[in-house]
Amino acid sequence: MIFEEMEKRGHEEIIFNYNEDVDLRMIVSLHDTTLGRTLGGVRMRNFDSDTGAVRESLKLSEIMTSQCATADIDSGGGNVILWGDPERDKNEAYFRAVGRLI
Repeated sequence: MIFEEMEKRGHEEIIFNYNEDVDLRMIVSLHDTTLGRTLGGVRMRNFDSDTGAVRESLKLSEIMTSQCATADIDSGGGNVILWGDPERDKNEAYFRAVGRLI
């Protein structure tokens, strides 16, 4: 399903990261780098499945490409999904692990 979704939406890359020490599950989606580096955001949420997390990351990075084009910014779209509970998982160790992986 992942490669089919990437092809359908025109994505270049998806990166999966895991850090057992802080239970970090992170997905980085890069939609289009034709015009330069990507711009995007970070979303932290508990997902019902890995399929849901991947689809959300692909959707959000594709939207960012469209927003950059609309704003006439020479960048493509990117997105980071942090699969976790925002009420429980937000702590210094968790976000230091995110920073190291990025």
